[in-house]
Amino acid sequence: MATLQVRNVSEDAARRLRVRAAANGQSLQELLRLHLEERATQPTVAEWLARIETRRGGSLSGEDAVRLIRADRDDPSR
Repeated sequence: MATLQVRNVSEDAARRLRVRAAANGQSLQELLRLHLEERATQPTVAEWLARIETRRGGSLSGEDAVRLIRADRDDPSR
């Protein structure tokens, strides 16, 4: 396993993370390790868009789909 070190985390953020870990019965190290491992499995936006571009069946590009979804989410009437 690799070892990582994170520096310059604000005292407030560190305190909130320690409280959250304790509330879940975890050590801070365990909480952070689980968060990092989960985040590492999620594709980046670029990876997600590249995956969409390889799919067949529609004429909408991945970039157009993202633009339409964002416009829909930003619509104040929804």
